Amino acid sequence: MALLEAIVLTALVVAILGHAVWAARGDRLLERRMRIGRPLLGALLDRPADEPRIRILRRLGRRAQIRLFAELEPRTEVAQQDAVRDVASRLGIVARAARGCRSRWWWRRLYATRLLTLVDGGAYIMPALIHDPDQLVRTQVAEWAALHPDAPTLVALIGLLDDPTGIARFAVMDTLLRIGPPAVPALVLGLAYVGPAGIASALLVGARLAAPELLEPGLTYAVHPDAAVRAAAAAVLGALGGLDAVRMLGNLLDDPEAEVRQAASRGLGELGHWQSAAALLPLLGDPTFPVRRETAIALTAMGDPGADILRRALGGLDRFAADIARQALGAAAEGS
Repeated sequence: MALLEAIVLTALVVAILGHAVWAARGDRLLERRMRIGRPLLGALLDRPADEPRIRILRRLGRRAQIRLFAELEPRTEVAQQDAVRDVASRLGIVARAARGCRSRWWWRRLYATRLLTLVDGGAYIMPALIHDPDQLVRTQVAEWAALHPDAPTLVALIGLLDDPTGIARFAVMDTLLRIGPPAVPALVLGLAYVGPAGIASALLVGARLAAPELLEPGLTYAVHPDAAVRAAAAAVLGALGGLDAVRMLGNLLDDPEAEVRQAASRGLGELGHWQSAAALLPLLGDPTFPVRRETAIALTAMGDPGADILRRALGGLDRFAADIARQALGAAAEGS
């Protein structure tokens, strides 16, 4: 028995060492191919139709080719993107990835979408995967869409703001922020056909973009039945300001949901609307700590009028209000 165990152990050690030697040899071979391929790919991006260089690059193998594209710096100019896509197409990478997008296996679709994102290809197939059954695939397509903000893709992305999984929804929000102002018209239109989660996400993106077109929707959705939507609307109003926005934020200070009161306090603080300082005093004693903290921060941002309210709370009977006021005034003193 002991002899059998020794034989098995020896075979295992030999297998591990053999695999290590094989892997090291493969890494050395890959690095040699990379050294050959780097100048070739650089030259091809200036002259994509250089067929002799394409043939040499083909012989380096798929693994080396993909690594070479992965090493490229992000290319923002249309001509540069076209060159990358052209070379990848001539090497067969785009066609192979497009076939992978049709696979029934989610991991193959994910690999294919990542590859198409890498070489900026697949405009004819990627939008169809925005609603893929797998959340990771949907997330990857959302990342790809940042460089393809055409109208149909934007409409599909807005619909994905209703995605039940947070990872895909946040990926879409990040993509829309990267697209910037061109995404705003689609955001406004999309509010009409998404549910509460999608509305809240769209409004939060609009708040980050400070898009004036979302002021009216912000006022409208500030009275929505869903608390997350009201809080997101408060973020929009705090980003844009104006008399109507300030008035609505003041109303939201009395909202029954803590997240809405917190968002309203933050909005007034971001606007620096010192005339609202007195209205924030009751929220320093709010039963929810995040509301108290946000209110104290907002009052600090309002300058002397806000500091006066904090000092008034410091001498009051409400220990919650006094405690958060003490922290805010102490932090302000240390920062000055």
